[in-house]
Amino acid sequence: RAEHVKGIELLLQALAADQSLSIELQVGGRGEPEYLAYLQQKYPDQRVSYLGFGKAADFYQGVDVLVVPSLWHEPLPGVIYEPWEYGVPVLASEVGGIPEMINAAGVGWLVPPGDAGALLSALQEVVSLGDKLNEFAEPLKRARMNYLPERASASLLEVISSVLAR
Repeated sequence: RAEHVKGIELLLQALAADQSLSIELQVGGRGEPEYLAYLQQKYPDQRVSYLGFGKAADFYQGVDVLVVPSLWHEPLPGVIYEPWEYGVPVLASEVGGIPEMINAAGVGWLVPPGDAGALLSALQEVVSLGDKLNEFAEPLKRARMNYLPERASASLLEVISSVLAR
């Protein structure tokens, strides 16, 4: 979703602060037309494309890193582990359950929520990695296995079985 609580404006602020940063930002998801028009007017930038809603697989296969600068304390956001299936690392705000997920994966970047300067520094670091980002694909694909419904169901059944066995 392209909404204020997702931190999109913060990301655009960070990007605007470094016009020389070689990056192409694709903003995916639905949003209020007025809010998106406001962002496009306030932060005009040739490096930014607004894609709207699309299939997650198509989107993730076309990005090198997913940026989730959320301002909301997301408990277990699918947007963190979904791109891992495609080997895409995540740069995200250190809010809600996000840090636990990123730290468990062992791959990704965390920044303080609402800090455009820290977000820009992290973006610059990510861009400097270039092709080295490909090295993260396999660890991320393995980390995603922990979030599959089958794995969660099996863990829950183990707990229930151990309780009933008492």
